[in-house]
Amino acid sequence: MTTEILIMNDRGAVMAADSAATVDNKVFTADKIFRLSDRHPVGVMVYGLSEIGGVAVDILVHAYRRRLGDGGFGTLGEYADDFMRFLESRGASGSGPPVITDESVDRFTIEYVLSVLDDLS
Repeated sequence: MTTEILIMNDRGAVMAADSAATVDNKVFTADKIFRLSDRHPVGVMVYGLSEIGGVAVDILVHAYRRRLGDGGFGTLGEYADDFMRFLESRGASGSGPPVITDESVDRFTIEYVLSVLDDLS
């Protein structure tokens, strides 16, 4: 189970999360907090998923940060909307192929269906 905490006041915010992750009853260390911007203090916390469309979350966040570059937004809502558009575009940056490929989605879908079937048996 993931524990995440966000403490905010009018001067700033602090994000914290545990680092334990469990796969097949084995515990290992995982990052759960990521910077969305190299220039502005904006972050994202994740829990319950380590991949989106078969691509690791840290790779997607890094690709988004690279695409964002020195750009930025005035509100957290604008960052969230732009990040969601980035994910909906499969991580396409306009200057290169998308991060989430058809092959990674197919592989992720097959693995997910197999895990659900395994849980049913």
